[in-house]
Amino acid sequence: MFSPDSEISKRIKNLSNEIESLKKLSPELNYIECTVEVCERYGIEFESVKKALPKIIKEKIEADAMDLNMLKYKNPRIA
Repeated sequence: MFSPDSEISKRIKNLSNEIESLKKLSPELNYIECTVEVCERYGIEFESVKKALPKIIKEKIEADAMDLNMLKYKNPRIA
């Protein structure tokens, strides 16, 4: 996809570190906001980073989305 020495490749490798650093500096931001901010900062399309994000960041984004009622999971009904 990207050549190993390309600038975009280097940015993607450091993506999770950048997200975590921004979260520490601005704890009022959630992981969704931090991810979008880092993508904007480096000129990376938000939709294209899904495969590059580590599982732990994806889980934190999912937790934020659940807290904000942004997910459309089917909840099992209790009869």
